[in-house]
Amino acid sequence: MPQRLMPLASLLLLALESAHALQIVEPADGETVIARISRKELTRIAVEDGRVRRLFGNSGEFVLEKDEERGEVYLRPASPTATKPINVFVSTGRISVSLLLEPVDTPAEAIVIREPKSAIPAPSPLRAQTHVRQLKHLALATADSASVEGFEAKRVAQLLPAIDGLRILIDSRWIGTTLIGERLEVRNTAKEPRTLKERTFAKPGVMAIAFDPDTEVTAAGEVHLAAGERVRLTVIRERRAND
Repeated sequence: MPQRLMPLASLLLLALESAHALQIVEPADGETVIARISRKELTRIAVEDGRVRRLFGNSGEFVLEKDEERGEVYLRPASPTATKPINVFVSTGRISVSLLLEPVDTPAEAIVIREPKSAIPAPSPLRAQTHVRQLKHLALATADSASVEGFEAKRVAQLLPAIDGLRILIDSRWIGTTLIGERLEVRNTAKEPRTLKERTFAKPGVMAIAFDPDTEVTAAGEVHLAAGERVRLTVIRERRAND
């Protein structure tokens, strides 16, 4: 019996899918989804019939490029040998999704978020009062200095003890029932360059630390500041009894 040949169009489609693996994820609002990313190449993250409004995470763990026109982002691990999963929060404007991205040795990947049909415009960001969802929405809002339902926003000017010529100022605070988000400004007041380490803020009760997206953060979670240079970051922690 003669062997049937696969149509050329099907062969081309298979080749494209192999070169650019497509992962369609269908999370509910606030749900965490596991997906793959290439260790060495950019992974496209897009929203089906929508836009990525914001992607938030530990910027020291990945490199991010944005396509504002198409509403997509392109992400790859900061290190080509990375094995640790990267957790990012993605806001589409209708839902907020946590992606746990596993670096693997694979060519370019693509992740498409398919929003649930039940998603409605401008949902109340803290409708579900779970600890995890509050963390996600607070992380996204503090980076934009936006208000958050269920949190009291305050302008403060609290100086923390200086560290090796680094002046640390808390200028904004969001106070919730169980979480507090703080916006910090760190300025190098020394005459020589200084290094700010992410672990400086990794104290008991701290749940998230993230420098602003345009900050150059090394794979080790460090920011190098020239004399007089400043950087902004967000710290989210559990609320203490005396807060």
